[in-house]
Amino acid sequence: PQEVRLLADSPALSAVRVLAFRDNNLAAQGAQALARSPHLGRLEYLALTENGLSDNQGVELADSPNLRRVRGL
Repeated sequence: PQEVRLLADSPALSAVRVLAFRDNNLAAQGAQALARSPHLGRLEYLALTENGLSDNQGVELADSPNLRRVRGL
């Protein structure tokens, strides 16, 4: 999760349109970091399969104003 937080804080993500974390033990903190990242405004697809995220974490991601362009979650 620390690595995901560091990544989410990186301005280098501002051009990313597709992001996938599969089976990475993302945890709640990682999901929150992605949902709160101000650098993911261009993201269109976010794959988080096999990370054990709860429904609440999925809702937080789906409702994030920073991820409003995401069409696939």
